[in-house]
Amino acid sequence: MGFGQVKNRIMAAAFAAAAFVCAPYAGADAGVSAAGGAGAQGGALYADGAGSIWWWQPRAHVSLKNAHGAFLAEAHGGQVRARHAYIDAVISGGGARLTGSNEWFSLGVSIGTACHGEARAVIPGGAPLVDGDARVSSSGGSVFLYGLDAAVSFARIPLTVRAGARLGMGGWGPGDFYYFFGYPELPLYGAYSVSAVWSDMAELRFAGFHGGLRLYSNEERAELARAQVNGYAVQARTGVDLGRHRLSFSAGFVYAEVAGALGLTSQNQKYMFFPYKYVNAEGRFGAWLLHAGAAWQSESARGVHALDVRAGAAVCVYDRVSYALSYLEKDNLFFDGESGEFSGDRRLLQGSALVYGYVGYRLQPAEWVSITLRKLFAVPLLSKQLAPQGGVGGADGGLDAGQLIKTALLSGLTLGLTIHW
Repeated sequence: MGFGQVKNRIMAAAFAAAAFVCAPYAGADAGVSAAGGAGAQGGALYADGAGSIWWWQPRAHVSLKNAHGAFLAEAHGGQVRARHAYIDAVISGGGARLTGSNEWFSLGVSIGTACHGEARAVIPGGAPLVDGDARVSSSGGSVFLYGLDAAVSFARIPLTVRAGARLGMGGWGPGDFYYFFGYPELPLYGAYSVSAVWSDMAELRFAGFHGGLRLYSNEERAELARAQVNGYAVQARTGVDLGRHRLSFSAGFVYAEVAGALGLTSQNQKYMFFPYKYVNAEGRFGAWLLHAGAAWQSESARGVHALDVRAGAAVCVYDRVSYALSYLEKDNLFFDGESGEFSGDRRLLQGSALVYGYVGYRLQPAEWVSITLRKLFAVPLLSKQLAPQGGVGGADGGLDAGQLIKTALLSGLTLGLTIHW
């Protein structure tokens, strides 16, 4: 079954679920009440002296309520624009979501897509068998995402159980990675979660992610490389409700692993100056992370002002990287037939940590309009294996102090405006 057939079948299933969600409102009477809103938000994901990565997102929603329950329809678009020394790309996308609910059950279905035109990226410092920076390019690609989630509440006890799943797939056009020409596909990737919420004050949540990547030759569908990503997370949350204020705490752990293999030959890299008879590589990476955080939400008496402050940290307590590579150059006028192989097993992230903070402010001077301002802060504390040599300042190869201030102020900054009716 091809990419298009699978995509069409998933879309048909998604719209069938959407019809089920909308069914109670097909014959809605005059008792229906409606509300909605539209707005946009955007900001900087990252900015430094070499360029910036910005994003923006328009969105709208409409909600209906009647004797059957409530119905919510949401739509959004968006774009990420990167103009940086290490990446140059524009990614556009959009999606929609339908949710139907009553006092004991809710069902939601969502669909989305993202695509990009020609893009390039540079990996500084190169990679094995690559002299200088490794340059990656793609002629375009798209990703499709489908989601379904449900929640059940119990009448006799204040317990709600939620479950959700996301499935997606994607493909790209021709591209290259330095010497190695090929294009990637995401045959299928998915995420799922299950959570139990007690009286909206305590939650236990489990989530998982599984995805695959395949790299094919530009000229024929010969597989060049493959990779598999798996991730699992468990999180517990509890809190105290203080009327217009709320204090909450969370903690959990994450396990992630990536395994991949690469096989390049003069047969699947059909151009004159490909230097190798073969290149074979395989590797595996796995890591355990612990995280904990706290949050404080507060709202003024009239709801004009709202504040959301969060802080936390994540630390890698264990990781392992293993790899093996072998290669043989061609022996001709241009190449000298050099061969080699090496392997390794080491720690990379163990001892590294990420300290983060978040501040969100909402101003709603009237019922029909609200303005939001959000700022995310993140400070990486790298392990000895990853820590750069040198400090702040140009003389020792570090970063410029003024540039660090610009990066800290702009990166993670978001401004939003919403009109309500």
